[in-house]
Amino acid sequence: MKIPNLFVVALLSVVFVAGTASAATFTIINGDSSGEGLNDPTAVAAVGGNTGTTLGEQRMNVLQAAADQWGALIESSVEIRISAQFNSLDCAVLGSTGPGPVFRNGPGAPVAGVWFHSATADSITGVDQDPGSADFFIQYNSDWDGVTCPSGFYYGLDGNEPLGTEDLFPVVLHEMGHGLGFASLVNPATGVWWSGAPDIFSVYTLDVTAGLHWNEMSSSSQRQASAIN
Repeated sequence: MKIPNLFVVALLSVVFVAGTASAATFTIINGDSSGEGLNDPTAVAAVGGNTGTTLGEQRMNVLQAAADQWGALIESSVEIRISAQFNSLDCAVLGSTGPGPVFRNGPGAPVAGVWFHSATADSITGVDQDPGSADFFIQYNSDWDGVTCPSGFYYGLDGNEPLGTEDLFPVVLHEMGHGLGFASLVNPATGVWWSGAPDIFSVYTLDVTAGLHWNEMSSSSQRQASAIN
């Protein structure tokens, strides 16, 4: 799974200001129980610049490295909190992201009447809109390190994953991009807006067949068709 990370960054620039130094602080909230996921005590050897000595530590190191890279690329005066876990998932899934709270019509919002993901809304207003809550939730497939799935995650940070393994670092970058706002809240099966209003990602989602952005479409059926055309 190779992700065009610069494309993610380019789209996020519509709501985040690019920074040349570390301009956003990320906090990874470990949501796993003792002895599993990010707390897995299995001993491992250092690999590709990841010096963790347990599987759980190496997993956390990858997540933190991805958060640090995002922090160097976007600007926010408000801490960005990510709840993270490793769970048993279908083998077709490397990871997934769930949004936290969303907000609209906050002070300084560049587009009125549309939803913004929590981290984006916080960045715009300079205020934590929901103090203490995670801005988004990410999970990764722990079965990729067992016997259930056909491959394994590579936990190095150098991009030199062995043949037959999946480099976790770009997967984490990708999923964090979703949580930061690179995702629509529209129901893809029906085209219906979430809570009756468009989101900022949909404002920039262009259907080249219809020649319309999603927020310009007059019906949910148009967006439903656009989601698969």
